Amino acid sequence: MIAVFRHHVPDESLKDIGRLYSGRRIWILTGNRDNFIDHGNSEHMFTQIGPDAAVFRIFDGCGHSVATEELSSYTESLAAFIRLGSFPV
Repeated sequence: MIAVFRHHVPDESLKDIGRLYSGRRIWILTGNRDNFIDHGNSEHMFTQIGPDAAVFRIFDGCGHSVATEELSSYTESLAAFIRLGSFPV
């Protein structure tokens, strides 16, 4: 949640999150046309947390509000994520 409120989390804290939630799934999503947060920042977050704890998805053509801009694609992706992974407790 720190990333949501501050939009910055030190790399070491992201790595700690990856270790803490290893085997669970954190969904990091972004739009490649986001004018508020560069999608490269989300990719960096994923790299630091690591694929053992997180999955990463870029929604092409979307801005900052993926869920409203691509509702169908977002819901399908979310349903697949829930089916195949698990949310952190």
